[in-house]
Amino acid sequence: MGCCPSKMSKEYTFKDMEAAAKKGKYLIVVDGLVLDVTKYVSKHPGGKVIMNAVASDGSNCFVRHHRPHGMSGKRAASLCVGRLAESEVPPPVRDPRGTLESVHKALGGQK
Repeated sequence: MGCCPSKMSKEYTFKDMEAAAKKGKYLIVVDGLVLDVTKYVSKHPGGKVIMNAVASDGSNCFVRHHRPHGMSGKRAASLCVGRLAESEVPPPVRDPRGTLESVHKALGGQK
């Protein structure tokens, strides 16, 4: 499934994500994509450690703890609600195993 084009057009800033967190909506960034993990936190195989990435860029953590060809790419894509505003995009993450590529493939190649 993944992010439909209308969701990909929604842009978030870190300030937007901080405000959402105060209201109980947990958004994280993975390679420029904004994921809503609010309902997923209790299902996350790594436990609540995912909360450490709320309202921040969790790309490095995602790459470190997920396999490139596992369910993580499809799961992340299914949680996608938009993208990080261009003015906020951090430098690219080193991803020698191609873990982030699996997320973008699940989105149909959109980034």
